[in-house]
Amino acid sequence: NIVENSKFAPATISSIDNLKKAFDALSNKEITNVLIEANSCEGGCIGGPAVPKKSRNIYVRKIRARNKIQNLKEKEYKNYSLEEKNLNNIRNFRNKQYIHPKFTEEEIRNVLEQTGKHKKSDELNCGACGYDSCRDKAISVLEGLSHSQMCMPYMRSEAEKISNIYFEYSPSIILIVDLDLNILDLNPVGAKAFNIDVAFVKNKPLSSIIPDNDFRHVLRTEENMEGRKLNLEKYGLTVYERIIYLPKNKILFGILNDITDDEFKKEQITNFKMNTLETADKVIEKQMRVAQEIAGLLGETTAETKSALLKLKKVVLEENE
Repeated sequence: NIVENSKFAPATISSIDNLKKAFDALSNKEITNVLIEANSCEGGCIGGPAVPKKSRNIYVRKIRARNKIQNLKEKEYKNYSLEEKNLNNIRNFRNKQYIHPKFTEEEIRNVLEQTGKHKKSDELNCGACGYDSCRDKAISVLEGLSHSQMCMPYMRSEAEKISNIYFEYSPSIILIVDLDLNILDLNPVGAKAFNIDVAFVKNKPLSSIIPDNDFRHVLRTEENMEGRKLNLEKYGLTVYERIIYLPKNKILFGILNDITDDEFKKEQITNFKMNTLETADKVIEKQMRVAQEIAGLLGETTAETKSALLKLKKVVLEENE
């Protein structure tokens, strides 16, 4: 009744975009004498974030709310006296308007350059940070309301740079192949190890440079290969192979660590041990042969001594007779 008897026209407006349009119209005096029920959420509070996730769609909720209100309207309520109705509805408000400080163009450019925006075309104005434009975001950083790193394209670019640096300067051979086992990329270490040009080998079968059996096994089982020693006799290399399967990206990521020197050292140590054992066997065999010869000589001397003593004994006995 209060609204019906007043000079204000009621209007219910939902969503931020619609409210902006309505408030712009008010500011431009395109509309006047209007009483606005402003709802940030689409459809009002009934379509807001506090609604349970399992709740039905907004139209079902609206119909149920209206039915609930209709039932309440039919109830009888206490009639308040004039004295009870004489409420003090006066409230004082203070100005809470935030006055944005002014910043120079140089200060704004410095913040923009911190996130890789060196020219106008670098300002994507994607809105991922929550601000309408990159300049608005830069101003908020100067105001202390946000951080310069709160920029999704910049953070993604930085992450890609780190990945590229690792790919370019990794001491390991890095191979990237698609699900058909065609080479998508090969890092400089790999190009040097296989003595090939990266541009020439791209989109060529993996089997054209190394055996692809392990990659096929990973593709078939969809399980990463943690590590396996692989001999690449064609290149004179022995590598420790790891293969990572990335189904979302539809690629296989191969990392080959060169262990040729380590294997050569192991082989040298093994050969040294075998040579040492062989020498020890020869020494033992020689010592056994010398011992046998000494024993033989001792046996012959003992037999001759015994024969001489028997002869001497015989002579002595004959003299006594």
